[in-house]
Amino acid sequence: MGVEEKLALLRGMDLLGGFSEDTLRLLCEQCNEVYLNEGDWLFREGAPGEAMYLVLDGRVVVSKGGRQIAELGAGQSLGEMALIEDKPRAASVRAASEVLLMELTRLEFDRYLVGEPAALRALMETLSARIRGDLEALAGDITRMAVLAHDMRHCLTPLAQVEDYLADEARRRREAGDGAGAAAARAQQARVGAAIDEITTLIDQSLGRVRKLRLGYPTEATDLAGLLRQVAEELAGEARRRGVEVALELDGGAPPVPCNPLDIRRVLRNLLDNALEASPPGGRVTLSLLDLGGRLEVGVSDQGPGVAAALRDRLFRQPVTSKAEGSGLGLLSAREIVEDLHGGRLGYHRGPGEATRFYFQLPGGRP
Repeated sequence: MGVEEKLALLRGMDLLGGFSEDTLRLLCEQCNEVYLNEGDWLFREGAPGEAMYLVLDGRVVVSKGGRQIAELGAGQSLGEMALIEDKPRAASVRAASEVLLMELTRLEFDRYLVGEPAALRALMETLSARIRGDLEALAGDITRMAVLAHDMRHCLTPLAQVEDYLADEARRRREAGDGAGAAAARAQQARVGAAIDEITTLIDQSLGRVRKLRLGYPTEATDLAGLLRQVAEELAGEARRRGVEVALELDGGAPPVPCNPLDIRRVLRNLLDNALEASPPGGRVTLSLLDLGGRLEVGVSDQGPGVAAALRDRLFRQPVTSKAEGSGLGLLSAREIVEDLHGGRLGYHRGPGEATRFYFQLPGGRP
């Protein structure tokens, strides 16, 4: 691209438009051009960052954690913070078409731009405005999430009606002398009631975080073996549908451990859901409980293909999923519950020829 075409683009950019004509011309003459074919990576998340880029022609997509967050075209810039701080790239950038970019390195920034304080201030103000806009958008998203959590309470009304119906059904069966039917209805009523309580608690926790309420984190002495049995029973229907066997290997002598049973149930469901999803028909998922002395370890093993090598470094730190419709948030939720709230440890292991195994450890067990 010719110098005059580049100049026209740079003059119209909010980021660089405040610099003098001579400075912009020097940039156009001295900075390297970078050409990418469609699908080429400009840089990946976590890579060292020493330059920003101006899109001269074509389009690029910006992604974080494997999910697209922006698309940029001619006259737009990316990677600006690399000129200011020596930090790894916060996102990945890939060409969505044939792309021509101009590369502005930290060295060129110091050589050509730092000498114009007034324009440099305008550049900083532009970056500040972008960050402020991002924060305002984030605040709006949080508010919308709070409204959604609040309105979700109304969705519980049909569940409450189902709970009442099952209570009446249990009474009718009992009066008709059908003890087995009454017991089955009571069991279903208890399951629906537990689901209502769980959803209500999750909504309250979500609203409490948005409002920054200082709520104590409730824990109680919990029989993890019993909890594993309950979760396995709850997901037994899904396992049968997939043709997967669920086996339990429990240390019967493991003592109760102080934890939040609702949140640990969420961890178990996330890990077991993933294991069932990864398992082939005829496969086996194993839930285990070990007393390691001073801590209890819960494991969820499956015979699936395991986590792709390219994703392993991001486990528990960024959304990671191989599911077409997955969000990748289940492991982040599990890490927060186990490590941040319980002071435990969440891990992953797969050796050659071994089963895929996710596990978490909680303080407790026999000394």
